[in-house]
Amino acid sequence: MRGLAAAPSQRVQTAATDVRLAILAQEFMVQHGFNSVEEFRGASLPYFTTHHELVRMQREAVAAKKRARTGLSGDDKWSGDGFVREAESMVAN
Repeated sequence: MRGLAAAPSQRVQTAATDVRLAILAQEFMVQHGFNSVEEFRGASLPYFTTHHELVRMQREAVAAKKRARTGLSGDDKWSGDGFVREAESMVAN
């Protein structure tokens, strides 16, 4: 609970957390060359998506990788020089 209704120990803990958060934000801004929060506010929004969309993208990537697999028709088709490439072409992820 925040504000004056909180117990004194909770207010001190909240204030310490707020100070630590402010320090971390300042360190982030210095590290990335920002002068204000407004310079990076909302910058990550284009990268946010839903879990449903992430699952769809993952399934699409796995299906594409499966389609790209060349595979081998039998054990006698393995070559010493291409072993790693041939094995990697058969792995789904």
